Amino acid sequence: MASQRLVFLDTETTGLEIQNDERIIEIAALEVIDGIRTGNEFYTRLNPDKRIAEESTKIHGIKDADLIGEPTFTQIVDDLLNFINGSKLVIHNAAFDVGFLNAELTRAGREERIEGVCEIIDSLDLARQLYPGQLNNLDALARRHRIELKRDQHDARLDASMLVSVYTAMVAKSNMLLFDHQQSSDDATSIEISETYERSQPIVIKANADELRAHEEYVSELRDSSMSIEAK
Repeated sequence: MASQRLVFLDTETTGLEIQNDERIIEIAALEVIDGIRTGNEFYTRLNPDKRIAEESTKIHGIKDADLIGEPTFTQIVDDLLNFINGSKLVIHNAAFDVGFLNAELTRAGREERIEGVCEIIDSLDLARQLYPGQLNNLDALARRHRIELKRDQHDARLDASMLVSVYTAMVAKSNMLLFDHQQSSDDATSIEISETYERSQPIVIKANADELRAHEEYVSELRDSSMSIEAK
């Protein structure tokens, strides 16, 4: 059986809106094969050639000075695409990260789209199926599954690592619920089938006169006992 290669990816950006020409400043992608972390990863910070919004720095703690001397997206794009190529790419709220990555590809003059390079799994979709109407960001899911939060601010590498744990826990829960549902369906089916079997006619054994008289005396004693208790 072919191995399943998952790559868990997260990014940090200068801001939250692609239409405002915000850029990626950090990318982390961690490899998991057949459920085991291999230790193989792609990680880099990027020089976005623009200022980081103050609101974003509050989220991830990265400042403009931290990115001096870092490569541009164009310089790392081949390595990134080679790393994720052909994998199942697991991202939490994939529309955000994929949107930013595709925008960076366009700026770099590349024709590739992330969804054309690999299959994308949005773990947020799974979270919403398991916990409809609840808060389903990574922090909330980690707490729900009792996974230790190892960071105070967002960090692409730590978030990708936390996503591995959260996604694994959610898949296990999803499989358990599916198994329980199948078991319930199987039980219902077996009951329905069993009721189609022919039943033999019941054998009726009638009491004789002595047994009926003994029964009447027993019931009478119970009735007298009950009346005595109520009178107290």
